[in-house]
Amino acid sequence: MGNGYVLVQSESGSGVGTVTTKIYRYRQGRLEPMWTVVVDGCWDGDTVSVYNEQEPGNWVRYAVALDEENGHTVRVDLANGISPATHKALPEMDRYYVHRDKLPTCMDGTAALECFRDSREGEWAREELPYAPWQKENYELLKGVEQPDHYYEGEDAYFFYYDLKSSAGEFYHVIRYVWDGKYHQD
Repeated sequence: MGNGYVLVQSESGSGVGTVTTKIYRYRQGRLEPMWTVVVDGCWDGDTVSVYNEQEPGNWVRYAVALDEENGHTVRVDLANGISPATHKALPEMDRYYVHRDKLPTCMDGTAALECFRDSREGEWAREELPYAPWQKENYELLKGVEQPDHYYEGEDAYFFYYDLKSSAGEFYHVIRYVWDGKYHQD
């Protein structure tokens, strides 16, 4: 406790876990919640969410990523109180590198998603993702590939573009398929 503030921190996991810090202000004999900071850690970066408890709806989410061009870590904004915090079909971050140039692939994320769609039977409705233009650009900066602006929804399932992975020097697109509440990847 210092200068009238109390910090309460909880951690889960080890080097790749979550640290939640709640900041309270002590005023007139009461503790008032001020901020909540959640850091989801990975081996090579973090996703940080900061919530203003005094103004619900006022928050930011960003990634701390390595920019190899200049050798520094940089903040890359992913969402704020204006755009959705999360959406069932937005990609998650598990890689924290800035790709100023797109990675060398034979197709972009939209083409990969459409190929997957063509391989699926049934009725699929095209649904728009709630990206703000800057948000889509920032996901593309971190993912290294153009991101689709839509996903597909079916009767009891949906699928969306998830990531670009590499194996043995070759890149492949990952589509996440969600059926019966369980994730499947192709």
